[in-house]
Amino acid sequence: MKTDAANAPLGDLLVVDDNLRLSGELSVVLQAAGWSVRCADDGESLRACMAQQAPDIVVLDLNLPGEDGISLCKWLRSTHPRIGIVMLTARVMGIDRTEGYVAGADIYLTKPTRAEELLAVVHNLRRRSQFFAQA
Repeated sequence: MKTDAANAPLGDLLVVDDNLRLSGELSVVLQAAGWSVRCADDGESLRACMAQQAPDIVVLDLNLPGEDGISLCKWLRSTHPRIGIVMLTARVMGIDRTEGYVAGADIYLTKPTRAEELLAVVHNLRRRSQFFAQA
């Protein structure tokens, strides 16, 4: 099946959250906005998805079973330095936000986040990555 540019997704996005209801809702919102979305619920499934195909942007929770989001963010940043990383977490303390940025997050959002804000963030990351790809 051939797709034209108007129907092509804005980019590939991976949502990593162990709350399956939330990741499903995020997936619906992001797909409706034109993104191709996959979901993972822990570090192991994140790594499996990355082995298949690296997305343009990862939306990453901090509180995950097994390996936490900070460790995964550091791994993502070291192995895929150009990937956009959005931390989306219930952790609201300033020290957690700082730790997220030090680990390599581009953006740190706290739950609950309005869908419009998340969409604005991923669109801005996409625009920035396209700009640097052209430069």
